[in-house]
Amino acid sequence: MGTSPRAAVLSIGACFFDLGAEPGEVVSTFAANISLESNHRAGRAIEPSTVLWWLSQSKDAQNAFLAGPHEALRAALTRFNAWHQALSPVPHRVWAKDPDFDVVILRDAFHQENIVFPFKYFMSRSVRTILDLAFGDEIPAPPNPGVAHSATDDAVKQAALVQMAYRQLGVD
Repeated sequence: MGTSPRAAVLSIGACFFDLGAEPGEVVSTFAANISLESNHRAGRAIEPSTVLWWLSQSKDAQNAFLAGPHEALRAALTRFNAWHQALSPVPHRVWAKDPDFDVVILRDAFHQENIVFPFKYFMSRSVRTILDLAFGDEIPAPPNPGVAHSATDDAVKQAALVQMAYRQLGVD
């Protein structure tokens, strides 16, 4: 609920995917909605400008979070680590629309809760950068875009775009 590293984490959405798979094909998804109360108890920041931004988003996007169930921040981070470890016991890349935003906030939350962050600092990759390299200003629509700003739908959409970019660039 903000842009600082200490921003409250409303939801975590992730997917595990193979770069060479069909765009939109994922191995597994992860979803967690996190209670505002647990963020507040942890001292996570809730910025008014971000609250106003969320209020301007679609009802579907708002409902993706409001529908629940909601869990404590620590429980969600622990569950995320277990999901990630079950899929990939070795370090691998973490893709984010902007690693300087999503990854930084998540890393801070993990450190604050004294939970080992599952990604090495040098494994962050930018979805925006690869899309710019592959498509410039003409980014194609991904298959099944889902609900914009729903954390898991956004993760699947971004994975599809990365898969499309890899194909466009001829990268294996």
